[in-house]
Amino acid sequence: GDVRAVPAGETPYTSASAFEDLPLSPALLQGLYTEMKFEKPSRIQAVTLPMILTPPYRSMIAQAHSGSGKTTCFVLSMLSRVDPALQAPQALCVCPTRELVVQNLQVLERMAKYTTITATSTADAGDAANDRTTSTARPRIVDHVVIGTHGRLKSWMARRTLDVRAVKILVFDEADEMLKTD
Repeated sequence: GDVRAVPAGETPYTSASAFEDLPLSPALLQGLYTEMKFEKPSRIQAVTLPMILTPPYRSMIAQAHSGSGKTTCFVLSMLSRVDPALQAPQALCVCPTRELVVQNLQVLERMAKYTTITATSTADAGDAANDRTTSTARPRIVDHVVIGTHGRLKSWMARRTLDVRAVKILVFDEADEMLKTD
């Protein structure tokens, strides 16, 4: 398969042949097996998850075909870095489209089903119109994971609706799409 994962810095990582080989909570493993119906890590998951889930945490660019399991990689990494006891955004995922925001939130909710981790997104029902047409500001976000389009996330940060000081992991999904200038 055409899978590329580039860690920033040279550290030897071994590939994970089973999800149990990874530092994942029993609740996350249950989500993977029960909700996602996964049996073992795909190639990109086996290569990237040991790098993403094991300190020292490093920046990474991963590229693989559709259907290879990339979404699971970054959703699992966001969920595994969250401290559920801290009621503040700790993981941020930036997406190029509202459709992708909705899709990623659905995956995250399935994987996090057996945890106490909460998530919100810029695509939440009722939120789209509220931003410009009414004066009612969205309440300050206390969810652990926030998924959204760059424009709305920037707006939330400017209004202090989204405080990113506790964010430990930042994901750009389809970064190539966001960098296109055409």
